[in-house]
Amino acid sequence: MSRPNTPYKRNLSSTSSTSSSPKAGEKKSKIFVSTNKYAALADDFDSSTEVFSPPPVPTSPSIQDAVTADSKSPGIQPLDNEHLKSPPIFVKNIAKLNVLKNDLIRITGPDGFTLSAFNDVLKIKTPNCKSHLLIMEYLMDENKDYTFHTFRPRHLRPIKAVIRNIHHSTAPEEIETALS
Repeated sequence: MSRPNTPYKRNLSSTSSTSSSPKAGEKKSKIFVSTNKYAALADDFDSSTEVFSPPPVPTSPSIQDAVTADSKSPGIQPLDNEHLKSPPIFVKNIAKLNVLKNDLIRITGPDGFTLSAFNDVLKIKTPNCKSHLLIMEYLMDENKDYTFHTFRPRHLRPIKAVIRNIHHSTAPEEIETALS
């Protein structure tokens, strides 16, 4: 079924008015005026400086201490902060689960960890970094035959930055001086 090549016009409803459509002689104003519907919520003082000035970003001294502190092993940093999340620890080659569980309770306390068993892997989750570091030190002891894996805590990971639209021949020293 073919349609004739005639332009189709839209049928207007009987309730629509033709006065709303712009006429050839009328020009629309480029100025848009609107009343402030939030004026009733405004205070008497001018708070525009509070809106446009961002608050200062504090750096946590415990994170700085964790990065700069000395430690026994290169991958573990001592940390006393209780509110930072820690990654899970996956342990294999567990001969006696009760011995491991009792040792972990002795080290961290009864609320210092949770255990989840999956096939031949035991997942240890800790509520804070302090318990995580204590368990890691226990598992890395030379007398233990545990095979385990964990990730570096998020606050100890290096920062990766990408600078776009910079020429490849720019010396790294120039970039460092410009950033500092």
